[in-house]
Amino acid sequence: MNLISNKANYGIKSGYGYFIQNHVNTFDINNEWSFDKESKDIFILKSDGVNPNSQNIEASFYDYGVFMNDVSYITIENIHFTQQRLCGIKLSQCININIYNNQISNSSDNAI
Repeated sequence: MNLISNKANYGIKSGYGYFIQNHVNTFDINNEWSFDKESKDIFILKSDGVNPNSQNIEASFYDYGVFMNDVSYITIENIHFTQQRLCGIKLSQCININIYNNQISNSSDNAI
């Protein structure tokens, strides 16, 4: 393996195991994908023979459905949050927040 850049927070050592992700050469399961930031292309492995151009493919864009910091007396009600990269609702240093009858689906890390 050729190392293009050393942006790791630790030393790269010969003979040690590493985890590589977001590269087309790591695909081994149907529907795995990667995103090329330079070309802005999404690559997807479709080993089931289905043409990805014939499918509706969705991707997360926003980290949070709602992010609130240092607010109070807010109600979040009757909203469907879906496919946020991190979580549907993110609260930081908030008080008296009411969350009622919401649906949060397909969040990467946490719902709230």
